[in-house]
Amino acid sequence: MLLNLLMSVWARAIEGDFPGVRARCYADDASVLSGLPPAVLGRVLAATEEFARLTGMKLNIPKCHAWSCSKQGRRNLRRLFPNTDDAPTPSVVLTERNLGAQLSFTHAAAGTPDTLERHQASKDACLRIEAVPMPLEAKASLVEGAVNPKALFDCSVSHITKKNLRNMRTRVTHAIWGRGKFRCQEVLFTVLTRGHAVDPLQARVMRIMKSAKRMLGRYEAQRERWLDILSQRVNTGSRLQAGPVAQFLWALKQMQWELSPNDFHVYSHTGEEISLIACDSGAFEHSMREALRLRLWKEGAQRREDMLGAEAPQGVDRSSTTALLNKLHGRERRLLQRIILGSTMSRDRAM
Repeated sequence: MLLNLLMSVWARAIEGDFPGVRARCYADDASVLSGLPPAVLGRVLAATEEFARLTGMKLNIPKCHAWSCSKQGRRNLRRLFPNTDDAPTPSVVLTERNLGAQLSFTHAAAGTPDTLERHQASKDACLRIEAVPMPLEAKASLVEGAVNPKALFDCSVSHITKKNLRNMRTRVTHAIWGRGKFRCQEVLFTVLTRGHAVDPLQARVMRIMKSAKRMLGRYEAQRERWLDILSQRVNTGSRLQAGPVAQFLWALKQMQWELSPNDFHVYSHTGEEISLIACDSGAFEHSMREALRLRLWKEGAQRREDMLGAEAPQGVDRSSTTALLNKLHGRERRLLQRIILGSTMSRDRAM
């Protein structure tokens, strides 16, 4: 608390002495944003060093970074911060990790160079869960709490490639079900588990949409800017995949939802118009879960002949499907789970 109070003094001093510069800080993690010439940043850095000297602190120069979204801006920053051995200065970077989220400052797909440790931790957690002798439901709960929060922490602003998302879903399937053959992944993530929290695809969509709704409701001053970016992406067909608006459009596509002509409204898969700001959170999340389940059941029916019928408009009656399962235990329960997932070893499959 005291450190936050101290850094708020720095933020106010910087914004007061340098109009057009916006200072932000989280504990001792401080940053400034400005559209002014780079020379201004040099004076901001000097003022920050003076503040650190007066308060008994010291800048960690190796961890100080500078960035720009334009090539010319990066050239100007490199001239301003040559970063020699004799006089170290902030490094000019193309990517950055901000409060745990992977950010990219170019049009190129950056991947996850600054968050590899977090993603590796989620992979290791999957392997540990797979090795533990626990029932399916308990393993699913562990995935909800120990895997997806790490893997999807910044999914509302950072793009995840199709390959990486597919690999995430495979690891989670192995962790929950094991490495047996023939199981229907779509049914596993819609009938036997809480797919909206366990399945990386569904969890990613839910996190993106809930984040967009929460931020639009909280920061009214940013709504027009969000609408402007949304309009530019839709009208120009932008292929840039990073940023919260790009993730929002991706999530809409996964649920087969569409934008409404009315600002901050969307049409659900049933044609219902939903307000991103005024709608009830519970009803909003229920609609998303339903849309995602219907999509997966349709994909499962298209992929496997033994799942035909799941693509029906009403979907699968989960209560009836699991009625007997909830009364069984041990080997019989596992056997029925295999039957539901279509993973029994039939004579055709054995040949």
